[in-house]
Amino acid sequence: MQDPRFEIVDDKNGGFHARYRSGGQLIWWTESYTSKQNAEQAVYSISRNALAAPLYDLTVSGQRRAG
Repeated sequence: MQDPRFEIVDDKNGGFHARYRSGGQLIWWTESYTSKQNAEQAVYSISRNALAAPLYDLTVSGQRRAG
């Protein structure tokens, strides 16, 4: 992956979002937080816990849809 990074950005309502970009693409983002510290905590949580997290397929069929 090229240039992977987390970002904290302002939103239009005066809050903050955390997001993850890689290869120039937006991969992940959070809800709006009222404090910058809460957005940072979301980044720290993902950074610490993501590798160990299992993937659950919660789709109706558990199958990929034709696109």
